[in-house]
Amino acid sequence: MSLLMFKRNLSYCQPNKTGVLSLDNMTPFVTIKTLYATNWETYIFKDKEYLIQNLPVNWENAKILCQGHHNGNLATLDTKEKADFLAEALSESQLDVDAVWVGARRGSSEDPEGYRWSRGSELRRTSADILKNEKDENAVRHYPLWLNRTHVPVPEGGADCVALERVQHDKPVFLDLSCQLERPFVCERGKI
Repeated sequence: MSLLMFKRNLSYCQPNKTGVLSLDNMTPFVTIKTLYATNWETYIFKDKEYLIQNLPVNWENAKILCQGHHNGNLATLDTKEKADFLAEALSESQLDVDAVWVGARRGSSEDPEGYRWSRGSELRRTSADILKNEKDENAVRHYPLWLNRTHVPVPEGGADCVALERVQHDKPVFLDLSCQLERPFVCERGKI
């Protein structure tokens, strides 16, 4: 029996005859489908399917793979609800995944537009958005929340692409990294 446990809204997954894991005692908009391949899983949230691909590639190649192979885009986590859902999914995933590329980046460190999602909306990053202490329960309620650079120095060549990381096991936090680093990634597409 497959069992995924989620802390808040999600409870227990039961396999059904279609091979899709469905959640009992849940709000009806969340369904989790786990594919038993060794390197990716899909999660359905509202009207979107999120594919966690455990294939470390640079940000640009992740974008290309999402578009060409998965018929989608790097995930846009433009609400706290989406970021929370995906952080929980990562925490309960059968894949050994920590930080994953998502669909936000900036042109350069001098870019006046700052970080933007693939569809053009802003991903804010101000001093108020920086996580000061990973154990601060109030801070993890803030959106968007960014990892403190005193813990992770800015790499040579800049940190223009965005990954989703987790603190306190399942709380989402963004991390700006060099686009050339290789990370697993999350694609988003319309529900199939």
